[in-house]
Amino acid sequence: INTKYMVPKDKASKVINGYKNTKKKICIHETANWSYGADDERHAILQYNGNSRQASWHFTVDDDSIHQSFPLEAQCWASGTGKGNNEAIHIEMCVNSDNDYKKTVSNTAQLVAKLLKDLKLTINDVVQHNYYSGKDCPKEMRKVNAPIPWASFLQMVKGHLNTSGGTTVSNQKIEVDAVEGAAVWRIQSGKFKTKEEAIAAAKKTGLSYVTIKGTKQ
Repeated sequence: INTKYMVPKDKASKVINGYKNTKKKICIHETANWSYGADDERHAILQYNGNSRQASWHFTVDDDSIHQSFPLEAQCWASGTGKGNNEAIHIEMCVNSDNDYKKTVSNTAQLVAKLLKDLKLTINDVVQHNYYSGKDCPKEMRKVNAPIPWASFLQMVKGHLNTSGGTTVSNQKIEVDAVEGAAVWRIQSGKFKTKEEAIAAAKKTGLSYVTIKGTKQ
């Protein structure tokens, strides 16, 4: 996590409520800035220089890095409600045209898992911006044909929670459904070349029931 552009307190005071964030939720956003080059560093610099809008958030994530702009205690103006600003850590995911969105989501899942562990929160404490204000955000995840739906993102977070601790789920039921001569083995969290690799990954998802499908392609 890059902290080079942490917002100075004199500028921060203009776009946050203070430093008494209760840190009860992790709130996921998307920047909605599709401009070429609008990556995490560009957004971090925007905040560092004094955001022209009355808005602020803790982290910005893109496909190769993460920038933090405010300490976790900051009550950032990001949710559209006082409750959300005062109790949530806010993460913006980049959607710029030259960005790998799927990699950005993967990096965000890792960051969220780390924050959940550090703050002793659970997966139920991860919410969308929509949860607070009703805004259609994170928009890409909320689409009917989302490249990575919200439910899949939460499974990615769960996977990092389990793998980071080196634990697996006890009494887990794994069902294998394969065509004869399967060449690819799929579970909800990824695609694998062998059944053994798929089963190993399934044990780390945090799910109590996993179906693995084997297909020709």
